Amino acid sequence: MAEEIRASTGGSSVHDWVRRLAQPVGDPGGGAASGVMLAMACALTSMVAGYSRDEHPLEASAVAERADARRERALELSDLDAHESAEFGAAYHEPRGETRDATVRAAGSAAARTSADLGELALDALNDLESVAGLAPAFLRPDVVVAAAALRAALTGARTNLAADLDEVARHGASASPSLADEVARFDRALERLSGFELFS
Repeated sequence: MAEEIRASTGGSSVHDWVRRLAQPVGDPGGGAASGVMLAMACALTSMVAGYSRDEHPLEASAVAERADARRERALELSDLDAHESAEFGAAYHEPRGETRDATVRAAGSAAARTSADLGELALDALNDLESVAGLAPAFLRPDVVVAAAALRAALTGARTNLAADLDEVARHGASASPSLADEVARFDRALERLSGFELFS
């Protein structure tokens, strides 16, 4: 039980969660870290929107509300991914055979769905970040760039984990879900959009 609390974003300080991430275990791992980075991107988007409320009250308030909801959902998905990573690892410790293959397929399919959900959430976040970037005062440009960088990391992680999970499911005897496979290409296109957020020279 103590280990579960330490792995949860809701039951840990940032310091404790990152220390847990540094351990050689899969709970949490890169997928969970992607969820935390998406939460950071959403938090920064909300902050930028808050600064923009005076001149753009309706649009900025709507963006902030959506970003706050996504931030909470991203942390939920981070915790879910951490749990599924542990399940994935446990599956590989079973004796080789059909039972093990079935367990790996089930764990991999669940992990793939969570990665896809995280990526979809990142796509929604990108739409709002692009919107609020056009409203923000110039002094907030660094925060917009940091939000974009965190969003890029989150989406890259979701895309990479999704592709890897689908490969593992296929390697253990199941066909990849066409809809999930299509998500990989969608995430690639979104990553190209993120290149529009330029750093200061």
